[in-house]
Amino acid sequence: MELHHRTPLRIVYFIYARVLTLPSGAIELTLSYCSAYDGEAGTANNDGYDWAWVAVNGVQVEDVSADGTQVDWETRVVNLTVFRGQTVTLTWNFDSVDSVGNDTLGWQVDSIKVVASFLVGDNDGNGVIDECEGLCTTCPGDMNGDSVIDGDDVQGFVDCVVAAASCSCTDLDGDGVPAHADLTDDLPALVDKLLQDEDPACP
Repeated sequence: MELHHRTPLRIVYFIYARVLTLPSGAIELTLSYCSAYDGEAGTANNDGYDWAWVAVNGVQVEDVSADGTQVDWETRVVNLTVFRGQTVTLTWNFDSVDSVGNDTLGWQVDSIKVVASFLVGDNDGNGVIDECEGLCTTCPGDMNGDSVIDGDDVQGFVDCVVAAASCSCTDLDGDGVPAHADLTDDLPALVDKLLQDEDPACP
């Protein structure tokens, strides 16, 4: 995509990307694209020079022209996490502001991507580790559901604590409170189970 000067007139361009619904369960959402800019390097249309910017639903999320001339192609990244769960329209916008100095490259954009990152094990993308959803079907400490409490369960335990999820399988001390709210009791209980219990199988 090219949004450029090379005209004695004032030029205003915008290019729409397709409408996207950003997943609500993503822990991070990023927009990346390749950019080459050679203009008068304005700042948010406040200083009388040209303006090149990215917007989400009409709200500016990046002012490319504020960073000055970038003739060589570069990859730019914008954090979109604040928009998760929303339906958004992305636009790349260019305004030469006036009819002076409009004989340079302007702005070129390519290779647009939106990437969503999820918690490991969150296959349904709802922001909660799948093992942490619902009731514990085997026994406390068995995070992967194989009826054995061993090293394979440690990552699932940590993920549930980090996600502050109500994972009933993390309630190792049996007080009805999952580990994210009772870590001082449940973590030692898990360590004891891993290190001292000769039979790792669920009872």
